[in-house]
Amino acid sequence: MCVSDAINVKKSSVLACVRSDTSSTNRYQSLENENTGVQEIREKYRIILDNFTLENIISLVESMTLLSINSDACLINIVEYFLKKALDDPLLAPEYAHVYLAMKNKEIQSGDYKKLNTSFTKLLINMCKDAFESMFDRKRIAAKERKQIESCKDKV
Repeated sequence: MCVSDAINVKKSSVLACVRSDTSSTNRYQSLENENTGVQEIREKYRIILDNFTLENIISLVESMTLLSINSDACLINIVEYFLKKALDDPLLAPEYAHVYLAMKNKEIQSGDYKKLNTSFTKLLINMCKDAFESMFDRKRIAAKERKQIESCKDKV
């Protein structure tokens, strides 16, 4: 092997490394762009829900349904914020019901080969169930602690 062959071998190995780095960079950039898109949609959704009033409900719901929600992460963030706002302001429950009716059919295909469906409704039901169960668990823990405290008072 002469010097020029060694240099060519070295160049090809360096180029292979550079090619693999650019492909991983492209994957990173696409993930970053996807995360940026999720953040942008989440911010738009938050702005819409934060400016929610009886007078502008129809136009805001229309703009919500036009948001391009195309990933699980985005849909999960939106449902979490929706539930938080609905629980924080129960006086607007009828309006949030209207938002739900507009968003209930929103589905995202996810998983391997896009075979699984994640829907607004499924996520909302699961989050409500988790919130309810955690409230029950907290009440049970508080009752147990109260019994322990009372039993300690009896001993003194």
